Amino acid sequence: MTNLVDKLKNQVALRFVSSEVGDERIAICNSCEEYNKTLDICKKCGCYMPAKSKLAKAKCPLNKWQPI
Repeated sequence: MTNLVDKLKNQVALRFVSSEVGDERIAICNSCEEYNKTLDICKKCGCYMPAKSKLAKAKCPLNKWQPI
């Protein structure tokens, strides 16, 4: 949890992506072997992906999607 809080603190201004981009990102996560679908977390970074996928400055730790 601290890791997520620290990452959010590093976001100067929380900007969000469109729902289409967020949906595309989650679709990528759903097809990834590092995604825990039961908990909706990434096993690589430990983040709760339904939230992270909506942040404009967020990126996939495996470089499957990038910040906007």
